[in-house]
Amino acid sequence: MCPDFVRRKILLLGDPAVGKTSLIRRFVIDKFLDEYFSTIGMKVTKKVLRVEAWGRSIDLTFLIWDILGQRAYREIQEFALQGVKGVLFVYDLTRPESKEGLEDYWIPKLLAFDRSIPMVIVGNKVDLVRSKPESEQEIEALARKYGTRGFVSSAKTGESVEDAFLLLGRAVIEATGLAHGTKVVA
Repeated sequence: MCPDFVRRKILLLGDPAVGKTSLIRRFVIDKFLDEYFSTIGMKVTKKVLRVEAWGRSIDLTFLIWDILGQRAYREIQEFALQGVKGVLFVYDLTRPESKEGLEDYWIPKLLAFDRSIPMVIVGNKVDLVRSKPESEQEIEALARKYGTRGFVSSAKTGESVEDAFLLLGRAVIEATGLAHGTKVVA
């Protein structure tokens, strides 16, 4: 069976230092760096996946946009939202204020822009929390509140990083119509 080809822009959104860049690095090249480097502006990384689902093979190219997490840069954020087809919201499980940032700023920003964009919520740095089950309950409640799915992850260990991106990939593919037999041009 010849694969279908889909190319989609996705964003990682969340406050500074929640691990967005580290999640991308872990997903794309399976590496982790302990140093913190603040994202300046934005960076785009490409990752090609083969998704076997719905009785077909789909080659999905993610153009992953990593944009700075400082809220003051609204023009860059508005620019980045143009043409987006999926969002991975990220917060730091060890910093409750970063979860509040998702709910008070990042999620409302996306929903005001376009309510139909698929999203997944990730609570990152699960390797640093005292109680993984409590963190899992927290992320499940948050995801349920916004009608999506959520994961606890660790860019450091790799836990659930690929699962989160693959789930977003499936949601993006469903939004194209390919999951339902409709062929949409990439």
